[in-house]
Amino acid sequence: MQIRQGVEKLKQICQSDLFIRDALNFRRSRMIQQLPKLPVHAMQNINSVHTKVRHNPLAIAGLFATDDILDFRQPGQQHLIHLGAEASVRFILSRQEFSVSEIPGDVSDDVRIALVNKMLAGGYLEVLD
Repeated sequence: MQIRQGVEKLKQICQSDLFIRDALNFRRSRMIQQLPKLPVHAMQNINSVHTKVRHNPLAIAGLFATDDILDFRQPGQQHLIHLGAEASVRFILSRQEFSVSEIPGDVSDDVRIALVNKMLAGGYLEVLD
């Protein structure tokens, strides 16, 4: 009886547009993570919000937000990020080129720099010369 009730509940949940959207986003994120890692030309690390960066030409990423955490996936890597940085991460994903100081969100400059450094180390971003 419990199995039948569980299957019926799952059937009802699967009818939700929100469930379908989240399932497709999660599948896309897993697919991106299974791609080969992006090449990192040189270990780049920044320490200034005035640094300009851009997406690696091969950059692709998926962001899956849950109630507890941001699940950011790029080829070959997964980063779990605090929800407080969501506006910052969404900005980074949406802009091909930007200065670290432009990253929005209720976060400190240290957090902005740390996010960019994490994405530089994974090859998602690169420093503009």
